[in-house]
Amino acid sequence: MPSSIPEVTSVGGTRFVGDVANAATYWSPTNNASNGSALQYIPEAGWNDTAINIALFGGGLSASGGGESGYFSKPSWQTGVGVPADGRRDVPDIALNASALHDPYLICSQGSCVNGYRNVDLTLTVVGGTSAGAPTFAGILALINQGTGSSGLGNVNPKLYALAASTPAAFHDITTGSNIVPCSQGSTHCPVLAPFELGYSAGVGYDQVTGLGSVDAFALADGWAAKVATQTLLAASSSAVAPGANATFTATVSALAPGTGSPAGGRVQFAVDGSAAGTPVTVARTGSTYTASYTTNALAGGMRSVAASYLGNLTHLASSSTAISVNVADFSVSADPPSLVLSPGGTGTSILTVTTADGFAGTVSLACAVPAGATGVSCSASPSAVTLGVGVPTQTATLTITTTAAQTSAAPASRDFVLAAVLLLGLPTRRGRRALVHALAVIALAGASLSCGGGGGGGGGRAAVSSATPVGNYALTVDATSGSIAHALPISLGVQ
Repeated sequence: MPSSIPEVTSVGGTRFVGDVANAATYWSPTNNASNGSALQYIPEAGWNDTAINIALFGGGLSASGGGESGYFSKPSWQTGVGVPADGRRDVPDIALNASALHDPYLICSQGSCVNGYRNVDLTLTVVGGTSAGAPTFAGILALINQGTGSSGLGNVNPKLYALAASTPAAFHDITTGSNIVPCSQGSTHCPVLAPFELGYSAGVGYDQVTGLGSVDAFALADGWAAKVATQTLLAASSSAVAPGANATFTATVSALAPGTGSPAGGRVQFAVDGSAAGTPVTVARTGSTYTASYTTNALAGGMRSVAASYLGNLTHLASSSTAISVNVADFSVSADPPSLVLSPGGTGTSILTVTTADGFAGTVSLACAVPAGATGVSCSASPSAVTLGVGVPTQTATLTITTTAAQTSAAPASRDFVLAAVLLLGLPTRRGRRALVHALAVIALAGASLSCGGGGGGGGGRAAVSSATPVGNYALTVDATSGSIAHALPISLGVQ
């Protein structure tokens, strides 16, 4: 008592089976955005730390309570697989984690909450037992009460046993462990012969260690109330949107029949062209309607399809809207001709035509990109931007593509000729210089003849040659952008 009173929900205890050896299977080393670290459901057993509590700490009983009531008869609602046919009120009804020695609750209280949620030495207080499991379940029921819009859940025991039959996924059936503990000789139900122990073992279905089992809070809440069908209607702020401008989509959710609660609190997932757009938006009450809105300025140009799906809540079923179309102003770009053939060192042009579509008005930037490996190829658009608007549905620009030819630089003069000239001009007499002018001319001609010959050791000059654009095919790209709208136009270049 008071746990065995039929109007009271009795909470037993479990402990996690997951341990250091398999920690990575069940726990993440870091918390997620919701501060959770569990990766999946962690298997449980009936809580019984009595032996280790006595051996290590000299403590007393430390296990889940359970058994039949000596005062109350079996309530009509306490039925199901495993419920004893003893005519008595049996406890517990459900169970939650309670092991302070294996899976403690870490808290601070009163004077220990001095360094954030920790003590001065950064420690936390360790607690456990069904004194932790019972308020945990009370918190779950408070959320269900809020989610269903109830004015009070009252005695939830009939609902728990009904859900165990209709929605078994709401409970984790605990089939291992026990609450068998030492008992005093002569006390009620304590055996007259050794070993002097009293208690029960967990098993399939209901048992007097963990009751119906531990709860899956979401599945329990989701199956708590009968749900009302809904419809979701979607409207757009405009059927035509300028590029980069905000477009707002509003989903209105309504119940198709009267029911408990409202669609509020449920969430709506918006989708653009069949793909989820952003995170789900919570439905809120606006006057007498329930709506959720999504605003974006990142819709791609052209005709976009937008839909909304209400994901439901604890009292209302999910529903989806019919998709609506929104025309986002756009433009197109083309090239004439779309491909060019040039020789190394050649230049060619193509006319780029930019045309408005769906009421587009704005400036379009044009840029030409050359692929890696296209040696000696350059391209540019002139002008590099065009403006479309009312009365100006089309603009053009010239795309110029240039390739590089091989180039040869002139060879340096013959050093032999220069040296001979210097030596001859250095002769001392006037007559000698006049006499040798004719010889110098002859030597110059001979030097010129020699410098043009093959083979030329001794410092003769050679022509320098630069690389030409290699023969082959190249894929160039003209990028046309305006705000969030971007189009890539392929241009083919052949070099022969």
